Amino acid sequence: MKKFLPLFSLFAFFSIAAPAKAESDAYKYCMLDAAKVGDNAIAECMKAENGLMVQNIYKEYDKLSKNANFQKWNNGSGMFRGRLKNLYENWTKYKDEYCDLYVLSMTNYTGTEEYNRQACLLELNKLHLLYISSIIKNYNTTAD
Repeated sequence: MKKFLPLFSLFAFFSIAAPAKAESDAYKYCMLDAAKVGDNAIAECMKAENGLMVQNIYKEYDKLSKNANFQKWNNGSGMFRGRLKNLYENWTKYKDEYCDLYVLSMTNYTGTEEYNRQACLLELNKLHLLYISSIIKNYNTTAD
């Protein structure tokens, strides 16, 4: 018998502390139709949204790599060198390995393997986008 477990109770905590950016309109529209079909259709919607999230994360890293204030920290300019490259590669590795573990943990709960993988990736991508996009904003904010 499969049990129902609220998805990512830990992520709920982070969502309260720092809400992630809203999903794209295409994702919202896809989910309306997919909810009628089931887990596999929902997983496809999440997979497409994950692709958009990764593109947005990449753009944020690219902005950081071109920002003169962060080039010294990065040990040079450009995303594919220095500390930003390491950060991006480590993030990608962590995200994939964590979601593999998460999917394994969900074996006795609801949702297909692909549904659980895409849900995990989506939550982690949302958080990472929020965190990485806050770097320049934080730097540019003046203390009151």
